[in-house]
Amino acid sequence: MRRPAQWTIRATTTRRTGRRASRSTTGVPAYGTQPALTRLDRPVLLGNLASGALWLLLLVAVGAWVLPLVGAAYVAVAGVFLAALYGRGSLTVQQEVLGWVTPWLVAVTLWIWVGAGIDGWVLKLD
Repeated sequence: MRRPAQWTIRATTTRRTGRRASRSTTGVPAYGTQPALTRLDRPVLLGNLASGALWLLLLVAVGAWVLPLVGAAYVAVAGVFLAALYGRGSLTVQQEVLGWVTPWLVAVTLWIWVGAGIDGWVLKLD
């Protein structure tokens, strides 16, 4: 006995990989075709966290304990961002450039904001 047409699963070939993938005609993704979780590139993550921790230890050694708290949050988020970026299979030049420029701009903005809060040293025009 044949199943109704709206319940069939067709095998199609994807353009990108050339592999066969099943596709449901009901609009619901076929079982097992959900996107995979984002993969993190472990060496990139560990390298960024270690480097960030060493720079933050320098601030602790100077005696500034509030700055490492702000910096630790940034290091954690930026490290995971770069690890997720490099966890992808391949990157275009534009993706790689944006992947490094984005955390750099966030860091510059963050430290300008922190600096503006310290006796207004960034905005002092005297």
